[in-house]
Amino acid sequence: TRYGATVVDKLADVVQNTDMVHICTPPAHRLNYARTAMEAGCHVIMEKPMAITISDAEALVELAERNQVGLMIDMVVLIEDEGMGRIIGDF
Repeated sequence: TRYGATVVDKLADVVQNTDMVHICTPPAHRLNYARTAMEAGCHVIMEKPMAITISDAEALVELAERNQVGLMIDMVVLIEDEGMGRIIGDF
């Protein structure tokens, strides 16, 4: 591709040679992708909400523990406050 990215049809085609995946799908589809990645030994990052049901969220935590991989749920925070923007801009 233009930026050197590899396009694949299935996550299973790349997770064997990957340390970490960032799952950016709608929450209803994350469990299956995470299962594929974690069972291959990949650490997983996904945005909140991690799942649409408590049972799916519990399954994600169990998968991470069973496969001894990390599971991180991140949150995108957009800074709109002018004062906060000035503070961050000082760094």
